[in-house]
Amino acid sequence: MAMSTLREVEFDDIMAVNPTKTDGIYEVRVLRKWKVPDLSSADGSGSVDLVLIDGHGRKIQASIPDEFLSIFDDRIIEGRVYQMSFLSGRFNFGFYLPSYHRYKFVFDENSKVVPSSNDLLPTYGLSLIGAENILKRRQHYRYLVDVVGVVTSVNHDKDFFPDGRVAQSVTFKLNDQRKSFYCELSGDLVDEFRKRLKDCSNGLPIVVLQFVQIIISQGRTLVVGVEGLTRVFADPSIPEVINYRNGLVVFLSKHLDYSGLCPPTAHVPLSHTLDFIKDYPVRTIAELKANPELGVYIVNARNCDIVKIDPWWFPICKCPRIFEKYIGAFHCEKCNVKKFIASPKVRLTFEVDDETGFALFEVIKYFTEIGFYITPSKVRNVRKRIKNNGKQQNPSNVIPCTTTISELVDEYLVAAAANMSNDDGASSSCSKRPRV
Repeated sequence: MAMSTLREVEFDDIMAVNPTKTDGIYEVRVLRKWKVPDLSSADGSGSVDLVLIDGHGRKIQASIPDEFLSIFDDRIIEGRVYQMSFLSGRFNFGFYLPSYHRYKFVFDENSKVVPSSNDLLPTYGLSLIGAENILKRRQHYRYLVDVVGVVTSVNHDKDFFPDGRVAQSVTFKLNDQRKSFYCELSGDLVDEFRKRLKDCSNGLPIVVLQFVQIIISQGRTLVVGVEGLTRVFADPSIPEVINYRNGLVVFLSKHLDYSGLCPPTAHVPLSHTLDFIKDYPVRTIAELKANPELGVYIVNARNCDIVKIDPWWFPICKCPRIFEKYIGAFHCEKCNVKKFIASPKVRLTFEVDDETGFALFEVIKYFTEIGFYITPSKVRNVRKRIKNNGKQQNPSNVIPCTTTISELVDEYLVAAAANMSNDDGASSSCSKRPRV
């Protein structure tokens, strides 16, 4: 029987799995579930594979053979937590591996699966790899990794075949404060990429790719997605990514030139000012709140304070305009171009008031020759606040939570060596493994 009620027990550690241990009980969350077709089968049937994670954040791959799909497939849902028992342990091998574990679980007729209400298990299980570590790879890597970075270029492409098929792909570059690397997604992952980025409007997004493969293409290190397995996130509210963003903000705050906050040296001709006043209506803050209609207005108000300073990278056209939002591609209607420049800017939130009320206005620090018309005291306050914010945060505490491939491999290899059975046919030689 596949589903039953397990007694309250202390759950086993998935790091202790080996082929001789079949009586373990494990509490795990299903991080990923995907179909693995059998190319030798006439009907294309195959197994369903899973990536499971336990309460310690350790992952293991599992496989449901075709003959047991009718029992387990509909009962195991991605994202849910289960108590699983009577699983066989076998060597984990394949063209690509989403877990560094030496073994994997295989379901059979004796396996049991019980839903669990424990929400404390990790939801995402990210093991983020830094750009510098990715670029060290000089050959195809079969273990799948998780990568993160700020999108600084995007190029959509389509390949047309003689039989009428059209294959779409997207190539983009991810950056951190040290290095950059290229990624490529194809098939349904392209639509997923577009969908995720459409929801981002606060500058260039941070993209996380989970379960991707590192390959060497035309002499260049390339991160590629795996159809049905890779997950795409854009600006997710995940602790590791929030920490990553904070580290980039600290880095950016130390290297930005804030001279654009100063008033321009050249005075605007009076005729230009009169034309502007003539072309656009004057509104009070109360009128804007009562009738929030899109348009350009003149507001005679007093600048009270700068309440928020948010430095970040923004996509800018050569004209120069800021791309406010990604709509399937970064596109400038004025220039009719899709290419953009990733430029560091500062988004400022001002509090202003007049005799009818107060409101918050948001502006982006633009090019130095344009500047902002604010008082010198406000300029000094901005610079002082930026410096203070940079000192208050310890960079070592907010720099991206990234690891290295060597650290991940070592974590699982040490556990495998400690639990290796005497009849293990794949025992390791004692040769020293090179660092990667």
